[in-house]
Amino acid sequence: MSGSAPIAKSGFWGWLRRPRSLWAGATLVGAAFAVVGLLVLDALRRPRTVMLALDPLEAERTAGASEYPIEDLWERARTIGVSAVYLEPQRLSSWIARGEVLHLSKTESEKWAAAGLVSPGSPLRSNALWVRDRELFEHLLLASRAWGFGISTQSFGGVYVLNLPDGVEPGSLPLGYDPAAMRSARRMGLTPVIGAAAPAEMQLLLMMASPKVSVSGPAVFWLGPAFQFPAAPGGKYAPGTAGKEVQPLPAASEQAVLEAVALRGRTALAFSPPQGWRGYGSWGAWEGTALSAAHVRVREGLAPLWRRVLGGGARLVVAHLAPELGVERNLDGLRATATALRGRGMSLELNPGPGRLRGPASWIGAFLRYGVAAVLAVFGVLVSIRRGLQFLRKEALARRWPEADPIPEIAGALAATVLGSIIAASAAYALLAFELWRLGLIGVPWAVWTTLLPFALGLLALYGDEMKEWPARWLRPVTYRGLATLLFLLCFSCFLVFPRAVLQRFGLASLLDWQRSLPEPLWWLGLRWREVLVGYPCLTIGLWLQLRNIRDRMDKADSLGQAEPKSSARDPRFWLFLGLFAPTGIVRIFGYARIPYHTLVWQTLLGLVLGGGLALAGIWAWEMFRDLRGQRA
Repeated sequence: MSGSAPIAKSGFWGWLRRPRSLWAGATLVGAAFAVVGLLVLDALRRPRTVMLALDPLEAERTAGASEYPIEDLWERARTIGVSAVYLEPQRLSSWIARGEVLHLSKTESEKWAAAGLVSPGSPLRSNALWVRDRELFEHLLLASRAWGFGISTQSFGGVYVLNLPDGVEPGSLPLGYDPAAMRSARRMGLTPVIGAAAPAEMQLLLMMASPKVSVSGPAVFWLGPAFQFPAAPGGKYAPGTAGKEVQPLPAASEQAVLEAVALRGRTALAFSPPQGWRGYGSWGAWEGTALSAAHVRVREGLAPLWRRVLGGGARLVVAHLAPELGVERNLDGLRATATALRGRGMSLELNPGPGRLRGPASWIGAFLRYGVAAVLAVFGVLVSIRRGLQFLRKEALARRWPEADPIPEIAGALAATVLGSIIAASAAYALLAFELWRLGLIGVPWAVWTTLLPFALGLLALYGDEMKEWPARWLRPVTYRGLATLLFLLCFSCFLVFPRAVLQRFGLASLLDWQRSLPEPLWWLGLRWREVLVGYPCLTIGLWLQLRNIRDRMDKADSLGQAEPKSSARDPRFWLFLGLFAPTGIVRIFGYARIPYHTLVWQTLLGLVLGGGLALAGIWAWEMFRDLRGQRA
């Protein structure tokens, strides 16, 4: 040991490169790859299931338009893979339009009184709902508790009356969900997926105690992203009867609804992350089946399906039928959707189970995994760029294919950068492949950290030596060229970060419609356009300029017989800085852990061929032009 330099002076990497330390270095690298590989394999083994649902009203209209038995339609849909019925909240206007509820408005009441049909002392009031069916009356009475105002009831001659306050428009009042549709869904062996768009609708579901309208049993409550709970204590429902005043139920609190759902042994709560999230409360503490919904039309093709299921992480696929197409064409489209989902390794056998509250230990583990994944992603981006630049100094490819120079060196450096990014992204994917993260229930911005930090560190690494001169540059006289350049860079940066907002500001939002018209094999390009259209081309150009600088310095050093000069006429830093969009895009999309791993790798390689191949073709054409011009000179 006396003859060797101390490890502290030579550094860890210097010690690692010594012959005696090769085995130790190989062991460390092998262990790191083994850990990443095991994590990725564990993530791949986890089942990815989706629930395929149909709208019962659309199914009835489709069957009715073709005079096809509705029972046969549902049976064939079950055979294809449909396992749920998506029930949307009904409005009182639809019941009035069907004639099941008669609305006596103030105008009609005055006409009846003027015609002598109603005596002046009659107890009948205007703005009243008349119902003959007892079950429907109970349903309306139950729904009225969630309307937020008190009502009075009457009954005479077999007719039940609900008197609404003056000024209330009954058409928009929620009625909850059709109990017949729920019973029909269970009879067919399908799971009712009950979509609640407002707290009143969710509260209405929880109050349903009558066996005729009960939602007890296998069901899913799905709360959409716009769902908001009011901060008010919850109440309990007591069944009312005709001839009494019915007061509104206090608004249900978030915790009260969760506990009420948890008491239903065979009912699951599913939700999409609410907008304006108020923190890590009981929403994030819910353990069970959490679904984000994707509404697709069977005649739209597969590209919208992949954008919402793979790109958005949706696990509830509501397939909307087109009655004008007929039964067979709708079933063909539904069959194509189910086959495509199974072809991506997804199972259509999602069976939501009863939910339960999750303890705080799971949150600690989730944030630890997020922290480790973020560190690996950020430093993986920088290390991959560094490995790509180091690859340019290898001359083996230039000696093997001199006629293709400099394309092999640039392509090899680009591949080394992408490979390093995929390794770091794979580790992030393996660490973050759990439900709380995939569904966006951990309120930490993955895209911000994995993009902002690499760009900030890259700016320091590329322009750190010149930052001391920046204050002096601001004191120089302003020129039109400098001002135009600064304005262009600011607008271009804003466009890359906030493209939709910038285009909407200038009235060009329609330019983003190209993402919706992409063919099925390229559906993902709308999610990774910065990586493919900006990152790979700019990174390729930056590597090319850096390679030319390296060779120029080597030529000058050989001709002058001195050390390599540090100055160069070509500055690749701007292109390398924009090229960070390539590795950051890789770790960003991998880190969401929504798209299957093999699909992400395939998309990355295809994006490399599209973006990097286009830039390499341009470089090859430029080099050919330079050679031809040199030969003519």
